[in-house]
Amino acid sequence: MTYIKEISPIKKLNIFHVFQPIINLSNDEIIGFEALIRSEEIPNPEVLFQKAKNEGLLYELDMFSIRMACETFKKDCLQEECNTSTLFINIFPSTLCHQNFYEEFIEIIEKVSLDFQNIVIEINEKENTNMYKLNKNIQQLKQVGFRIALDDLGKGNSFINSMEIDTHIAKIDRFYAMNLNESSKKKLFIQSIMKSFPTDIFIVLEGIETEADCQVAKKLGIHYGQGYHFGRPGPIKNFI
Repeated sequence: MTYIKEISPIKKLNIFHVFQPIINLSNDEIIGFEALIRSEEIPNPEVLFQKAKNEGLLYELDMFSIRMACETFKKDCLQEECNTSTLFINIFPSTLCHQNFYEEFIEIIEKVSLDFQNIVIEINEKENTNMYKLNKNIQQLKQVGFRIALDDLGKGNSFINSMEIDTHIAKIDRFYAMNLNESSKKKLFIQSIMKSFPTDIFIVLEGIETEADCQVAKKLGIHYGQGYHFGRPGPIKNFI
């Protein structure tokens, strides 16, 4: 198996993207797609990014992934004439804080001809981050129309740190969707997260796998759902 160090630069990796729908639980319609990176050489995305980080290539890989995700999304949406044009993209906090990120990101979006307001930037707190700088850069992105989502809430220390970030969407970690219909503790935790945000923030529950858990999510007032119950990650044509 070939790894980043041996086949750098990043562009030599066979990288592609699959997409998973995000569903409006009130009417079961698709409101957007999350882009998920895949690589034939390194199947596990976490291993892929960790190896890139170890080699000092995390920013390069993240930006390369962003560009490919946008290009694939645009091409597939045009081919399939899909009704939704909202793309959720995962971006590392360190990438958002990089001095070249804003200009390079804007250039990618404009070159692909996607509307800023149809891009949702997903942020998680897996990295130690300068929160002041991160928030400053997030505000710059919001001012031109991009939307922000906090990812994996309830996982590790992410919930505590994320409360400092001004967001549009909050995504609750998939752990809390597993057997949700059987767990009063998970229901209470989800309710506590929902109460922690203003009422105009949209809540997404990740990892919904059964109809029973989906029904509980609806009863709790969760706006959007994501998970195998609605579709496994794949090409956009699978969901049209």
